Amino acid sequence: MAESKNSPQLSKESIKQLQIDWEDFNYPPYLNLFHYNMNEIKDEQERKVVKYISASFYLSLFSLAINFTNAIACTIGGDDTGRIIIYSFFHFTIFSPISLYVFYHGYKSITSDKSQIQNYLWEQLFCAICYFIFSIVKGGAFDGFIKASYLFNINLRFQAILSLAESISYLCNSIYSLYIIYQVKKLQNQQAINQEKFQSNNELQV
Repeated sequence: MAESKNSPQLSKESIKQLQIDWEDFNYPPYLNLFHYNMNEIKDEQERKVVKYISASFYLSLFSLAINFTNAIACTIGGDDTGRIIIYSFFHFTIFSPISLYVFYHGYKSITSDKSQIQNYLWEQLFCAICYFIFSIVKGGAFDGFIKASYLFNINLRFQAILSLAESISYLCNSIYSLYIIYQVKKLQNQQAINQEKFQSNNELQV
């Protein structure tokens, strides 16, 4: 009797696992570190949440690119020596892999290994906090709102605009990350309800 209740669910999960070819390492392009294919996600709500996660990752890359560009611009403008370029380069090489890992972990935990969702949520919260800090502070590689104000005061307007754009993008990503956390929790609750309904229907059929 117990076997008949569990076998439909096991079969359903097995079919879902076969829909995603985790052995096909195709992302990021040319690096091919892991598998990523939106077309393989059959659940509409899961696909929507994964799109949110990927958008946050791309926004973080955009912010890091502005940061490096502004480091070069500030050096040319005479605000700083070339060391700020080195700081920005290290900032990119450290935080872009972190963002990539959080993106991949969120993608896989939502579509496959749901036992890891809570860990992913903590990681996304960590990113949200970092993005908020990056949007405010001035110093080293960071071009937050404080740095933008400083650059406006010394009449480096182009660099100040870049700094302001970077700060806004980080702040938006911080808020967006919190929205993603909300959407993932919402998805979890809905899937739990669906699971209960599925099990209830199985029990009635048995």
